[in-house]
Amino acid sequence: MSEGATIDEVIDWHAEHIHDGTFLARLRTALAAMPSPIAPGSGLAPMLINLRLSQVDKRVSGLRVVRFADNYVAFARTREDAQEAFYTISDALLQLRLRPNEAKSRIRDDANVEDLFLIGG
Repeated sequence: MSEGATIDEVIDWHAEHIHDGTFLARLRTALAAMPSPIAPGSGLAPMLINLRLSQVDKRVSGLRVVRFADNYVAFARTREDAQEAFYTISDALLQLRLRPNEAKSRIRDDANVEDLFLIGG
């Protein structure tokens, strides 16, 4: 998730929601001290990931989709609709220089709602 993110991009994600220039300047200072703007395991990582993915969320708002952390689940009536949803989500991710995890990404028939709560579901 952190691959390719710059401090300027992270500040831009915040600036969409926060209009306090002093806060943004202090955030920039804090991020500059980190090895990566979204250092895995840092306390800021969940918030920064959600801000980054809010851009994807906007681009897929026309789909029947649920996101938990960085996992997207799209619901479709037909396999063709599911493939179209997959391409839409993938394209939205690519616009932010992200990509779906190939090991976890797939189209499934007859998925159960319980699968949403399984890490490897």
